[in-house]
Order: sequence, then C-alpha cells, then structure tokens
Amino acid sequence: LYLLKSPISIWDSNGKFSANYKKWYFDSEGRGLYAEENETKIDNAQMMKKIIDSLNLKSLMIVDKKRKIWKYKDYEISMDSVKGLGDFVEIEYYGERHREDHKKITEEMIKFLKDLGCGKLEMNHSGYPALLLGRGERVDIF
Repeated sequence: LYLLKSPISIWDSNGKFSANYKKWYFDSEGRGLYAEENETKIDNAQMMKKIIDSLNLKSLMIVDKKRKIWKYKDYEISMDSVKGLGDFVEIEYYGERHREDHKKITEEMIKFLKDLGCGKLEMNHSGYPALLLGRGERVDIF
C-alpha cells in the first residue's frame, strides 16, 4: 500500500495481481464518506512496484486479509478476516447512480444488511490501513 492523499494498492489474489487507486471523499469532520475506486489487472506486480517506487512513493504497509466475495444486485458483499484487526463484513455499491446519491445509497445498504439480520452495524469511515495504524475509528452504530 502506497499513500498519497488516497492510497494506491497492489493486490495479490492467489497469484493474480491488480493495481488499485482509491480516491476518498470526506465530510467536514474528516470522516470518509465514500471512495471512487479504479482498478486494473497487472501481469507483473514487481514491475508495478518499481513504477510506483520511481514516483518516490514509499510503501506504507501490507494489509494481510482473507476475503470471500458475493455479488447481489448492485452490491458486492465481502467477508474479510484481517490480520491484527479481526473479522468484517464490507458492502460496496457498484450500480449506475453516482456520488450525488451517496447518502441514499448508504442508507439502502444499511437497510439491506439489517434486513439480512446482521444485528448491530458499525460503519468504518477510514478503511483497514487507518485502523491498523491506529488512526481509524469504528463509528456510527446502526
């Protein structure tokens, strides 16, 4: 994981590699509201690392997680086990509506998880890297 204002990541999923740039949008208190992600497959992770290093970006950390993914309608639901943090359920919206609807989309995702019987929900506004660095909080309990 390389850090600008938003992180650049190189993912290894069972030997299949991808690069990801996540641009975060924040509220007035600095909590992450949502992120736009751009991801592409890469053939050579070491070459991608060299390219990023040549931009004078430094590696911040490795997030070691195991993930199971399901797709349902416009959602991607992931169950993550993150080394050093524990287990999480993550839901992401991949539909056609855009960031102008982020509050409504978030409300719909919360309702979806509640309807599944997920119980108490804690919304993480910062992501795993910030949690691992001790800079993130689990806030907004639904």
